[in-house]
Amino acid sequence: QDTVRNNYIGVGPDGSGSFGGNAGIEILQSRENIIGGEKSKDRNIVSGNLKGSGILVKGDSARYNKIQGNFIGMNKDGSEAIPNKYGINIFDADSNFIGGSTGTEGRSPGNLISGNQTGIELFSDSLKQPGTYQNKILGNIIGAAYSGKDSLKNSHQNGIVEYGFVKNNYIGDGNPKDGNLISGNYTGVLLYGVLCTENYIYGNYVGTDIEGFSPLSNAFGIVADNSA
Repeated sequence: QDTVRNNYIGVGPDGSGSFGGNAGIEILQSRENIIGGEKSKDRNIVSGNLKGSGILVKGDSARYNKIQGNFIGMNKDGSEAIPNKYGINIFDADSNFIGGSTGTEGRSPGNLISGNQTGIELFSDSLKQPGTYQNKILGNIIGAAYSGKDSLKNSHQNGIVEYGFVKNNYIGDGNPKDGNLISGNYTGVLLYGVLCTENYIYGNYVGTDIEGFSPLSNAFGIVADNSA
């Protein structure tokens, strides 16, 4: 188990500017690692990786990893976009945690995942099991600023995209402390393809501000496409 906390990755020493490359952090066939943590002092700023992912989790042995409390695609204040191509990419991996239970979306252990070309991608190019499954996305802000009241959208298309052999993943789980704020994107959540099935979207704010009373719209909230 490795822990990565309190780093500026892909940005300058003042927490701004873009100095990234192909990927900020890669977890390849490795398990039980922690990126960030449950307290704000544990936060990583992972931004500016325009050729790849802020955080990549890949391989069928990449399990039980936790990505918590980070700013991904933003400056250190959560007020300005410094895009990654993908904020977080989960590729042929299972049972990983993005965020966690929190009283307010985007506060630790939730992540702020905004300003990227795509916020979170769950992807598998496999045509057989295991694919990408049983990952949980809980308590994050995806597409809005840290205030939860202004848009710093994931600009390419999607807040969250699930594509390929992707099943039994959770975006929220029905617990009021586990919902995500998914607002200000072009598409909030996109489920794509015939092998993308049995995924669960529970108890999130989609297209509102963090209080749930004022609009902070996605062009499309939740879309199931191409037989998903």
